Amino acid sequence: MEYAFFLGSNPGLSAVEVHDYFKRTKIVADFDLSRLPKYLIVKTNENLKCQAIIDGLGGTPMIAQIIGELSELSAEAILEIAGLDNRFSENQKPIFSISFETFTTSLSDSKSPRDIRTLGIQIKKLLNKKGCRVIVPQTGTVLSTAQLFNSGVPFKAIGIHIVELEKARYSAMIVSAVQDIDFYTRRDRERPEADPGKGMLPVKLAQIFINFTKAEIGSKIYDPFCGAGTIVAEAMLQGFNVVATDISLRQVERTKINTDWLKNTFPNLIDPRKNVLVMAQDIEKPLREIENNSLDAVASEGWLGPATNHELSAFEIENVFVRTQQLLYALLNNINNVLKSGATVVVALPAFRVDKRIVRAPFMQEELRKFLPKGYSVENLVPEGWVNPAFRDAGQGMMLYGRPDAVILRDIVRLRKN
Repeated sequence: MEYAFFLGSNPGLSAVEVHDYFKRTKIVADFDLSRLPKYLIVKTNENLKCQAIIDGLGGTPMIAQIIGELSELSAEAILEIAGLDNRFSENQKPIFSISFETFTTSLSDSKSPRDIRTLGIQIKKLLNKKGCRVIVPQTGTVLSTAQLFNSGVPFKAIGIHIVELEKARYSAMIVSAVQDIDFYTRRDRERPEADPGKGMLPVKLAQIFINFTKAEIGSKIYDPFCGAGTIVAEAMLQGFNVVATDISLRQVERTKINTDWLKNTFPNLIDPRKNVLVMAQDIEKPLREIENNSLDAVASEGWLGPATNHELSAFEIENVFVRTQQLLYALLNNINNVLKSGATVVVALPAFRVDKRIVRAPFMQEELRKFLPKGYSVENLVPEGWVNPAFRDAGQGMMLYGRPDAVILRDIVRLRKN
């Protein structure tokens, strides 16, 4: 079977996350990069539980099962390849959606919103089911994640998605899962200690951090700069044991309040057998409350410098890099005894946009990695053999995350204890 994992605003990062999710959950699959940056093709013999998978992925708004290719975009052809007659259960109201997009912007055979509406109506007529309803895009030809979710796709409605690959060649898909945007909103904004200020770690990025660790479900993850507990919460939802620390007593208290809220608000989603330990700790000092050889992975954002919308001077950037290096090296030294052999450390380092160019942490450059604390090595985030323009920002093994207009970006790095 083939599935299309449609990728978010940073397709390279999202594609790597899908790969690492499959590795850590031990789902056997092959990956086809030919449709990047739009979507990643996943080939597997397993019947994927797509909704469970998408709930654990921050960078994948939609998963669709690829059902075949068409040489013409007609209602008859779509109805036949989708087998729409047989997809509705006996008591299900017949509702389907139709969505269309092109693989590149250069294709001349692109359809207009009116074409897609007409196509949907034609399919509805051919389907000839009483009370049948068709959902079409509100604007353009592509249904947004919000419209798919709010329309009940794929639970209450069957989603048909068509991608034009080249002239007279179309890939037909059935939507298997979409991100639960309401759940993201709730655990981001409704938690009692929400942090709407600048530089807040997005919930979806916290999921990406966790997947990048490749840690198996049930293992123990450590966040040494827990802040308000975003990574802690996402690790709890994914079934991990969690240790979280912060130098600030206020941040420790905020994490405790937010994790208690998560347990009480979504008790059916939290495994009560898993342990969550939150405490104050200066990572520049030895860790005394964590057992030796007990941690499977570290996932943390850390300090990115002062929150600002203005470009920093060269002097200010240098000071941030110096302090970041001090914190990172202290962390690696002080967790050495508590990390298991082979454990991964996924952290975000600051990068800065200056005069339309990106300035990245100099101490992570390849020629300087020999100065890392003994026993650690940088592990490339992009899988071996993955070559695609979507990974053009993956320098020195790291991958960038940030809005196009952001002054401060996150440079994600994965280290491994040898």
